[in-house]
Amino acid sequence: MQNARMLGNYIEQLATEKGLSISDLSQTLGCPEHKVQALYKGLAFASFDQMSKLAALLGVTVSQLLSGDAAHYNKTVVCCMNDFDDVNQRETILDLIYNYVDIANAVRMN
Repeated sequence: MQNARMLGNYIEQLATEKGLSISDLSQTLGCPEHKVQALYKGLAFASFDQMSKLAALLGVTVSQLLSGDAAHYNKTVVCCMNDFDDVNQRETILDLIYNYVDIANAVRMN
């Protein structure tokens, strides 16, 4: 899930830099806002057509978008996890945290 999280983090970073809201991205992608939020978290994926539209909106190529920004990801998402030397272990723990939060939110909604 690291690549999906890094992609979502990069999309959110670029959107913020351009002053674009979740609503703006939702309209561009033709999907509900909660799907954009899931994309930010790395829990949803966009089609190639949607990625092309996103890249154009954000002023980058699809290839650049898919590459993400590892430095920004490490600084903003995994900064509290840097004590883990094993990247895979760190990502597994992040997966567990994300899954727990999603389950807790779903239980609260019911």
